[in-house]
Amino acid sequence: MQKINIGLFGLLIIIILILYQNFKIIHYNNELQSSIDNLNLLVEDIHNDVHELIK
Repeated sequence: MQKINIGLFGLLIIIILILYQNFKIIHYNNELQSSIDNLNLLVEDIHNDVHELIK
């Protein structure tokens, strides 16, 4: 019976770690998406500035 309790406790720890990992991935994904959006805005601004200089 003791081995079963340790196994269930280990399984619970693994499930908690997987959930924590998923939340961290979601968090980093949101940060990365925000950085990509900012970079796209910067590239668009540079593109518009170049066209203004050409005119």
